[in-house]
Amino acid sequence: MKNNFNIEQRPFIVSYNKDLGLFIMSDNRTQRHMAILRYIPQKPGHTTTVELKNKLSTDGFNVSLRMLQRDIESLSCQHAINCDDSVRPHRWFQLKGVNQTGMTLSTALAICMLKEHAQHLLPAEVNTNLDGFFSQATHKLAASSENPLCNWPAQVAILPPGFQLGKPTVNDQVMKTVEYALIHQQELRINYKPRPPRQNKSYQINPLGLVARGHVVYLIATLRDSGEYRHFVLHRMVDAELSSRSAKLPPHFDLSGYLEKGSMSFPKNEVISLELKVDCIEGFHLLETPLSPEQVVTYPDHDHFIIQAQVNNTEELKWWLMSISDISQLLGPESLKNELAASLIKAAQQYQ
Repeated sequence: MKNNFNIEQRPFIVSYNKDLGLFIMSDNRTQRHMAILRYIPQKPGHTTTVELKNKLSTDGFNVSLRMLQRDIESLSCQHAINCDDSVRPHRWFQLKGVNQTGMTLSTALAICMLKEHAQHLLPAEVNTNLDGFFSQATHKLAASSENPLCNWPAQVAILPPGFQLGKPTVNDQVMKTVEYALIHQQELRINYKPRPPRQNKSYQINPLGLVARGHVVYLIATLRDSGEYRHFVLHRMVDAELSSRSAKLPPHFDLSGYLEKGSMSFPKNEVISLELKVDCIEGFHLLETPLSPEQVVTYPDHDHFIIQAQVNNTEELKWWLMSISDISQLLGPESLKNELAASLIKAAQQYQ
């Protein structure tokens, strides 16, 4: 049952919804937009503006081509409608896997931030499925320039610490195979190229997780025969092949817990009592960013402070201590102090 009303010269359509037991009122423009969305197919399907106009005319919507183009442009700000303008006439289509009910500005902002800062953490297959959402979110922000929230992506940035090396090249097929093995918990056969002078070697491994450190991605895995943990750099994998066997995972393995123990920092499997004397001015940032939550700080004189902290003994700790050796003095433990001194002497000899 339908009735037409005219409120302020705008026709409204009132329809009775049997499921809700209510009369639903919407204007002609809304009904036309709903029809347009129904008639624009998802990719790889497509339609043209003329085809849309003819279909709308059959439904009783008599609009000009120019008005229809404005309708489509308006809808593309809320929906993932794309245009292939490489052919004539232009073809319209909707991207797959997209929320067809529209997207709020907050959701669009979150999706754009995900694409900018965390897209590399998603499997390639998922990224492909999200292309429509990424496109829809970008259009939504572009169409909402009057809202100050849309400026947020240009107002925040993530800057990694230290000097950054370039991004290594990872074989796309290797990445896809590794991702599939992780998702489906399958064993992998890999051909791995270590640092020279060692030669390529094949491994049968159980993949456990991927860890990104800057531009370098590591695959955490165990060897099939020994169960020993290994870290494989993805860009050194020459090829990877799925095994027919299911991966044998260590009981109660947790990637977050594994990393919290310092397992990716070249550990020596011991906790040490570190005592470090630091210049008060040059090393002030160490008071703001402590070595450990329970560290103790004392002041032996006006120019220095001493940090005492329990930390994991790792190669990365040694590298970090070397990087601040011009503003600090390691007081203990004695074994690490001697090791650090030997490395610094060797480094100084390079400049003599």
